[in-house]
Amino acid sequence: MGVAYDVTKDVKYLSGATTAMGYIFGNNVLENSYVTGYGTNTTQYPHHRYWCPQMKAGWPYAPNGCLSGGPNSDMNDPLIQGAGYKIGELAPMKCYLDKNDAWSVNEITINWNAPLVWMAAFAEEEAPKADSNSTEEPTTDALYGDVDCNGVVDIVDVLTLNQYLTGIAEYLTPNGEKEAQGKINANVDLDDKIDDADAMNILKSLVKLVTLPVKK
Repeated sequence: MGVAYDVTKDVKYLSGATTAMGYIFGNNVLENSYVTGYGTNTTQYPHHRYWCPQMKAGWPYAPNGCLSGGPNSDMNDPLIQGAGYKIGELAPMKCYLDKNDAWSVNEITINWNAPLVWMAAFAEEEAPKADSNSTEEPTTDALYGDVDCNGVVDIVDVLTLNQYLTGIAEYLTPNGEKEAQGKINANVDLDDKIDDADAMNILKSLVKLVTLPVKK
Protein backbone atom coordinates (compact mmCIF):
# COMPACT_ATOMS: atom_id res chain seq x y z
CA MET A 1 0.00 0.00 0.00
CA GLY A 2 2.91 2.33 0.67
CA VAL A 3 4.31 1.73 -2.80
CA ALA A 4 0.82 2.10 -4.29
CA TYR A 5 0.57 5.50 -2.63
CA ASP A 6 4.03 6.50 -3.90
CA VAL A 7 2.95 5.65 -7.44
CA THR A 8 -0.61 7.01 -7.46
CA LYS A 9 -0.69 9.60 -4.63
CA ASP A 10 -4.20 8.27 -3.89
CA VAL A 11 -4.78 8.94 -0.19
CA LYS A 12 -6.79 5.72 0.24
CA TYR A 13 -3.52 3.75 0.04
CA LEU A 14 -1.89 5.99 2.63
CA SER A 15 -4.94 5.50 4.84
CA GLY A 16 -4.68 1.73 4.45
CA ALA A 17 -0.99 1.72 5.30
CA THR A 18 -1.45 3.82 8.42
CA THR A 19 -4.42 1.71 9.51
CA ALA A 20 -2.20 -1.37 9.29
CA MET A 21 0.45 0.39 11.38
CA GLY A 22 -2.26 1.30 13.89
CA TYR A 23 -3.17 -2.39 14.21
CA ILE A 24 0.43 -3.35 14.90
CA PHE A 25 0.81 -0.65 17.55
CA GLY A 26 -2.34 -1.51 19.51
CA ASN A 27 -5.48 -0.65 17.54
CA ASN A 28 -6.61 -4.28 17.68
CA VAL A 29 -9.01 -6.46 19.64
CA LEU A 30 -6.39 -7.28 22.30
CA GLU A 31 -5.31 -3.62 22.60
CA ASN A 32 -1.75 -4.95 22.47
CA SER A 33 1.21 -3.40 20.68
CA TYR A 34 3.20 -6.16 19.01
CA VAL A 35 6.26 -3.87 18.90
CA THR A 36 8.26 -4.15 22.11
CA GLY A 37 8.48 -0.96 24.14
CA TYR A 38 5.90 1.02 22.15
CA GLY A 39 2.39 1.33 23.52
CA THR A 40 0.47 1.09 26.78
CA ASN A 41 0.21 -2.71 26.60
CA THR A 42 3.10 -4.17 24.68
CA THR A 43 4.67 -7.53 23.89
CA GLN A 44 7.41 -8.29 26.42
CA TYR A 45 8.40 -11.93 25.94
CA PRO A 46 8.86 -12.65 22.23
CA HIS A 47 10.27 -15.98 21.10
CA HIS A 48 14.01 -15.42 20.89
CA ARG A 49 17.14 -17.39 21.77
CA TYR A 50 18.76 -14.62 23.80
CA TRP A 51 16.13 -12.02 24.72
CA CYS A 52 14.36 -14.47 27.01
CA PRO A 53 14.36 -13.58 30.73
CA GLN A 54 11.49 -16.04 31.20
CA MET A 55 13.89 -18.85 30.33
CA LYS A 56 16.93 -17.80 32.33
CA ALA A 57 17.27 -15.24 35.11
CA GLY A 58 19.52 -12.34 34.13
CA TRP A 59 19.08 -12.74 30.40
CA PRO A 60 17.95 -9.49 28.74
CA TYR A 61 14.52 -8.40 27.63
CA ALA A 62 14.07 -7.60 23.95
CA PRO A 63 15.06 -4.00 23.18
CA ASN A 64 12.41 -1.52 22.14
CA GLY A 65 11.28 -1.72 18.53
CA CYS A 66 11.11 -5.48 17.88
CA LEU A 67 8.00 -6.74 16.07
CA SER A 68 6.45 -10.03 17.15
CA GLY A 69 4.64 -12.23 14.64
CA GLY A 70 1.39 -11.77 16.53
CA PRO A 71 -1.86 -13.76 16.38
CA ASN A 72 -1.89 -17.00 14.39
CA SER A 73 -5.10 -19.02 14.32
CA ASP A 74 -3.18 -22.26 13.62
CA MET A 75 -1.61 -22.01 17.12
CA ASN A 76 1.06 -24.60 16.27
CA ASP A 77 3.30 -24.52 19.36
CA PRO A 78 2.73 -26.77 22.41
CA LEU A 79 2.67 -23.83 24.86
CA ILE A 80 -0.34 -22.06 23.39
CA GLN A 81 -2.06 -25.41 22.81
CA GLY A 82 -1.48 -26.22 26.48
CA ALA A 83 -3.08 -22.91 27.46
CA GLY A 84 -6.44 -24.37 26.49
CA TYR A 85 -7.04 -22.38 23.31
CA LYS A 86 -9.08 -24.39 20.79
CA ILE A 87 -8.58 -23.96 17.05
CA GLY A 88 -11.77 -22.67 15.49
CA GLU A 89 -13.28 -21.63 18.82
CA LEU A 90 -11.24 -18.45 19.27
CA ALA A 91 -11.38 -15.40 17.00
CA PRO A 92 -8.19 -15.35 14.87
CA MET A 93 -7.06 -11.98 16.22
CA LYS A 94 -7.27 -13.35 19.79
CA CYS A 95 -5.00 -16.33 19.08
CA TYR A 96 -2.00 -14.87 20.87
CA LEU A 97 0.07 -15.52 23.97
CA ASP A 98 2.93 -13.29 25.13
CA LYS A 99 5.29 -16.07 26.20
CA ASN A 100 8.84 -16.85 25.11
CA ASP A 101 8.05 -20.44 24.10
CA ALA A 102 4.91 -19.53 22.14
CA TRP A 103 6.87 -19.53 18.91
CA SER A 104 3.91 -19.83 16.55
CA VAL A 105 2.40 -16.52 17.75
CA ASN A 106 5.27 -14.57 19.28
CA GLU A 107 8.41 -15.12 17.24
CA ILE A 108 10.73 -12.34 16.13
CA THR A 109 12.05 -12.73 12.58
CA ILE A 110 13.86 -10.50 10.12
CA ASN A 111 11.20 -11.00 7.45
CA TRP A 112 8.64 -8.90 9.30
CA ASN A 113 11.00 -6.59 11.19
CA ALA A 114 12.52 -5.42 7.89
CA PRO A 115 9.08 -4.29 6.61
CA LEU A 116 8.48 -2.55 9.95
CA VAL A 117 11.60 -0.47 9.36
CA TRP A 118 10.43 0.29 5.81
CA MET A 119 6.98 1.32 7.03
CA ALA A 120 8.38 3.49 9.82
CA ALA A 121 10.57 5.30 7.30
CA PHE A 122 7.63 5.62 4.90
CA ALA A 123 5.38 7.08 7.60
CA GLU A 124 8.07 9.55 8.68
CA GLU A 125 8.66 10.64 5.09
CA GLU A 126 4.95 11.19 4.45
CA ALA A 127 4.27 13.00 7.72
CA PRO A 128 6.11 16.34 7.72
CA LYS A 129 4.91 19.12 9.99
CA ALA A 130 1.62 20.30 8.58
CA ASP A 131 1.16 23.90 7.65
CA SER A 132 -0.86 25.31 10.53
CA ASN A 133 -1.67 28.56 8.66
CA SER A 134 -5.32 28.56 7.70
CA THR A 135 -7.31 30.36 5.06
CA GLU A 136 -10.20 30.35 7.56
CA GLU A 137 -10.38 32.66 10.54
CA PRO A 138 -9.68 30.40 13.57
CA THR A 139 -12.42 30.32 16.17
CA THR A 140 -9.92 29.66 18.98
CA ASP A 141 -6.21 29.44 19.64
CA ALA A 142 -5.57 26.04 18.08
CA LEU A 143 -3.02 24.10 16.11
CA TYR A 144 -5.56 22.19 14.06
CA GLY A 145 -4.62 18.56 13.62
CA ASP A 146 -2.36 18.48 16.69
CA VAL A 147 -4.62 16.00 18.46
CA ASP A 148 -2.11 14.97 21.14
CA CYS A 149 -1.06 18.59 21.81
CA ASN A 150 2.68 18.03 21.40
CA GLY A 151 3.14 20.99 19.05
CA VAL A 152 3.48 18.90 15.88
CA VAL A 153 0.89 17.62 13.40
CA ASP A 154 2.03 14.20 12.24
CA ILE A 155 0.87 10.65 11.56
CA VAL A 156 0.68 9.94 15.29
CA ASP A 157 -2.21 12.40 15.54
CA VAL A 158 -4.15 10.41 12.93
CA LEU A 159 -3.50 7.13 14.78
CA THR A 160 -4.39 8.71 18.14
CA LEU A 161 -7.66 10.10 16.84
CA ASN A 162 -8.62 6.77 15.23
CA GLN A 163 -7.92 4.95 18.49
CA TYR A 164 -10.06 7.47 20.37
CA LEU A 165 -12.93 7.17 17.88
CA THR A 166 -12.92 3.36 18.03
CA GLY A 167 -12.79 3.28 21.83
CA ILE A 168 -9.27 1.86 22.05
CA ALA A 169 -7.99 5.02 23.75
CA GLU A 170 -9.86 6.88 26.49
CA TYR A 171 -8.05 10.17 25.94
CA LEU A 172 -6.61 12.08 23.03
CA THR A 173 -3.76 13.46 25.13
CA PRO A 174 -1.40 11.69 27.56
CA ASN A 175 -3.15 11.02 30.89
CA GLY A 176 -5.99 13.30 29.83
CA GLU A 177 -3.82 16.43 30.12
CA LYS A 178 -4.89 19.26 27.78
CA GLU A 179 -7.79 17.06 26.72
CA ALA A 180 -10.06 20.02 26.01
CA GLN A 181 -7.44 21.59 23.75
CA GLY A 182 -6.89 18.25 22.02
CA LYS A 183 -10.57 18.08 21.13
CA ILE A 184 -10.48 21.62 19.75
CA ASN A 185 -7.41 20.76 17.65
CA ALA A 186 -9.07 17.55 16.39
CA ASN A 187 -12.17 19.36 15.07
CA VAL A 188 -10.46 20.36 11.84
CA ASP A 189 -13.65 20.78 9.80
CA LEU A 190 -15.13 23.13 12.43
CA ASP A 191 -18.46 21.29 12.67
CA ASP A 192 -18.35 20.97 16.49
CA LYS A 193 -17.99 17.20 16.42
CA ILE A 194 -15.02 14.86 16.17
CA ASP A 195 -15.38 12.00 13.70
CA ASP A 196 -13.59 10.00 11.03
CA ALA A 197 -13.87 12.92 8.60
CA ASP A 198 -11.52 14.87 10.86
CA ALA A 199 -9.04 12.00 10.91
CA MET A 200 -9.12 11.78 7.10
CA ASN A 201 -8.62 15.52 6.70
CA ILE A 202 -5.63 15.50 9.04
CA LEU A 203 -4.18 12.68 6.94
CA LYS A 204 -4.83 14.65 3.74
CA SER A 205 -3.12 17.70 5.24
CA LEU A 206 0.05 15.69 5.84
CA VAL A 207 0.37 15.05 2.12
CA LYS A 208 -0.61 18.61 1.24
CA LEU A 209 -3.99 17.80 -0.29
CA VAL A 210 -5.79 20.22 2.04
CA THR A 211 -4.93 23.00 4.47
CA LEU A 212 -6.43 22.86 7.93
CA PRO A 213 -9.06 23.71 9.05
CA VAL A 214 -11.30 22.30 6.32
CA LYS A 215 -14.90 23.35 5.82
CA LYS A 216 -17.35 20.71 4.62
